[in-house]
Amino acid sequence: MSVVIPAFNCAEYIAEALESVLQQRPRPLEVIVVDDGSTDDTAAVVHAFGQPVRYLRLPGSGNGAGAARNAGLRASRGEYIAFLDADDVWLPGKLEAQLRLMASRPQFRLCATQFRLWRPYSDGTWPSAAALVPDEAQAAGLGLDPERSGWLYHKLLMDTVVWTSTVVLHRGLVEQVGGFREDFKLGQDYDYWLRASRYTPIATLSTAYALYRKRPDSATARWAPINYELRALQSALARWGTTGPDGQRISEQQLQRRLASLHFRMGYNRFWAGAPAEAIAPFWHASRHRPAFWRSWAYLAAATAYSTGRALGRLRRPSP
Repeated sequence: MSVVIPAFNCAEYIAEALESVLQQRPRPLEVIVVDDGSTDDTAAVVHAFGQPVRYLRLPGSGNGAGAARNAGLRASRGEYIAFLDADDVWLPGKLEAQLRLMASRPQFRLCATQFRLWRPYSDGTWPSAAALVPDEAQAAGLGLDPERSGWLYHKLLMDTVVWTSTVVLHRGLVEQVGGFREDFKLGQDYDYWLRASRYTPIATLSTAYALYRKRPDSATARWAPINYELRALQSALARWGTTGPDGQRISEQQLQRRLASLHFRMGYNRFWAGAPAEAIAPFWHASRHRPAFWRSWAYLAAATAYSTGRALGRLRRPSP
């Protein structure tokens, strides 16, 4: 078992991530941390762990998580490969449960699990992982989530139902799918699971075996000016359409709602990031894909007004 952890300026969190990996049974053959040009103490924290943790550093910085994961894949030696982001953690029993499932049901060459969101307190400190899920992850159960198990291509078209920090996959699947897209600074994992879902049914354990740290300064929270999730979806549709390998498919209405949602979310975030001119095109596309959704038209009008200086008043983002 090889574990690949991309890292960038995660000195504050990566020790907790590594400890959660090294406490797994069976213990991984290797844990490969791929540093994408950190300027903090990430390297020193990782080196302090010694074997089986290996530290690789990419040349330059800003290569992206796709490039880091690809470097980890090339360096890995295990028959199975798992991914973990440097600020997330695994819970006890995760690898044991996934490897048992994949040994008993070899048709599943990719296994994910449920997860829990991990939010900081108001003072910025974090609850302990054990306090969030004290007992559930100890059972190493093999119960499958029926909504997220099987041939999932058609469901992945509608949502990112596979979360990267929970994934274990067989090396043979990696050899078929290839590497992560390095031209995607975000969403390269969504693109990868779409591609993988053409080659294997996917198992998702119903037990939450990982915590996803919700950081306000994370790359996903900041939103890139490029809609990478939409690009991943469009790439899959161009290659395979709306039908999965097992014949299941999404309807045209479902597809149009999904496309409208992705465009609207992009426009919404560009609008409230203070770039209303960049929100016009996404809101227009959202309106075109789902004409009956009035909020797209309303925001399109507002974005146009603010970008041309004709709006009255200041932008005030609504409360969540």
